[in-house]
Amino acid sequence: MTDFSFDKLDVCFKILKLDITSAEMAAFAEEHELNNSQLKAMQEVFDYLHHKKLQTTIDTMLRMSRLPLKNLKTFDNFDFSVLKGRDVEKLESVSSLSALYAHRNLAFIGPAGTGKTHLAQAFGYECCKRGFKTYFIKMTELRDRFDTARRSGRESKVLNGLIRYSCLIIDEVGHCDFDKENTRLFFDLIDRRCNSEK
Repeated sequence: MTDFSFDKLDVCFKILKLDITSAEMAAFAEEHELNNSQLKAMQEVFDYLHHKKLQTTIDTMLRMSRLPLKNLKTFDNFDFSVLKGRDVEKLESVSSLSALYAHRNLAFIGPAGTGKTHLAQAFGYECCKRGFKTYFIKMTELRDRFDTARRSGRESKVLNGLIRYSCLIIDEVGHCDFDKENTRLFFDLIDRRCNSEK
């Protein structure tokens, strides 16, 4: 059974956005002479509600991210033993999301079949779990979106939409040809994301 703590209740109240404080709950417990078992049971109810809300938030973020959810790619189901080279240790530490917190770009580079897409999607999944807005798009889809935006004069709107994500994953960058104007839009996107705090 969970150890009871009014401080833990305070955390739950804040996440659940309840207009109540631990001091009020302590007064309620005193007034109703709640014993330790009753307090622990109350703590478990609020813990359950807290975790349910967090899971709902994660599920919503995953749906909005466009990450493929059927066979979810995570760091836990990635086989790091197949990787070779001096940067393997760096790749194993990617799950800390330090690059995201430092507002740095990540590029997974290597031959086909080495797990670049898996690692990128695992990074996105971890971002969603921690509450960061994430968006997954293939380079061909990005090209088509740029083409449509250029025809309708909505380039700025498309760029602004892609800048707002804390984590933007662009997959298969080397598998798509961009014309000069789409190339300019792509570098504008990268530049604006580098110079904005999300």
